[in-house]
Amino acid sequence: MLQITDNFRNINLDSVVKVLIFLFPLSLLTYKSLGDIVLFFIFIIGLYELATKKIHLFINKNVLAIAFITLVYFFNIILSIFMSEKGHDLLHFAARELYFLFAVFIAATINSHRIGLDTMIMSIRLSIVVFGLYIVYQFFSVRFGQIEWVISLGTSPLIITLFFAISICNVKVKDRFFLLYISSALALSVIIISQERMAFLAMLLFSLLFAFVYKDKRIYVYIFAMLVSILASTDFRDRMVMAYDSVTEYSVNNNIVNKAKNATYSTTFQRIEMYKSGLQAAKDSIIFGHGYRNTNEPASEYVSDPVLKEIISKYNHLHNLFLNTMVYGGVFGMLSLLLLLLVPTVIFVKQRRENKDYAYSGIILISSYCIFGLTGTILGDVFFNSVFVFFLSFFLTGKPN
Repeated sequence: MLQITDNFRNINLDSVVKVLIFLFPLSLLTYKSLGDIVLFFIFIIGLYELATKKIHLFINKNVLAIAFITLVYFFNIILSIFMSEKGHDLLHFAARELYFLFAVFIAATINSHRIGLDTMIMSIRLSIVVFGLYIVYQFFSVRFGQIEWVISLGTSPLIITLFFAISICNVKVKDRFFLLYISSALALSVIIISQERMAFLAMLLFSLLFAFVYKDKRIYVYIFAMLVSILASTDFRDRMVMAYDSVTEYSVNNNIVNKAKNATYSTTFQRIEMYKSGLQAAKDSIIFGHGYRNTNEPASEYVSDPVLKEIISKYNHLHNLFLNTMVYGGVFGMLSLLLLLLVPTVIFVKQRRENKDYAYSGIILISSYCIFGLTGTILGDVFFNSVFVFFLSFFLTGKPN
């Protein structure tokens, strides 16, 4: 009787974890903190099962890889906090990075209670549909500035872009095509409505990846629809033209002084000057960096224009994941970031033949964070951290059907 009860509990817990894994993509863009709650329960169950010896941390060698890269990254953040002038006052920011400390338990739990990749893709597409319908409804009923993006305008469209790319690279003959078509149309609608340039850029780059990797004719149909939709967006064209004009003008004049007032302090000019001064600031403390959240103040010291200097100093990051990491963490910080991104990439590339679907989905995950990181910190955001840890764990521990 006791044996039957234990078996029932094991089956019941397994079902609960699988439901939580399925719900994670759906929960992300439904309510701001719901994804964190789901992932926290997965972590707690992992701790419980580890304590009761129902799971083993390193039964899958890729879980060991996840443990190594995430712990190195987390402890480098802690080091950079103590290296900062503010020191202990910044310790509360470590809470944003806790997912990297918990990653090994989350990965072990996901590995022990797997759901199929097809089931995960269904959850991703349902998430796109729910969020897409919500945004499209608002688009036709309220002003653009009043649209509620659940997380933020700078975050939600990027997650939809990531989900859309993963969905497209997992098109199969047995797919529910109605869900596939609807989710694809809504994903493109969200990207166009958001006017998010990095989302557009990511989709263009992923189009090249899909064309290179996949030979299925349906993929080319999606690539064509994707490109037409994006290029048909006047907002996208206008913003790219403005950015190009700003860069051209900056390169011709070689500085931002004496420019027309309406162009001098555009976001493009700010970021170019931020990147240039950030590179100079990185040289001042090349080994350990200037310390956590201490990037813009050192960078602003190299800006000659007094007004722009004040503008840059008020930001809390340099709008580039790699440069920001180099300035606050130095060589050690950059190495920890490269480990976090390159080790999984190497594993995915090695597994691309025998485990193609998981491998290419993982490559899209890493590529997305690299692309989005060109204009944002990404991994300094608790929301992006949770998405990265969950899907890295899911794709790295996945096995072909």
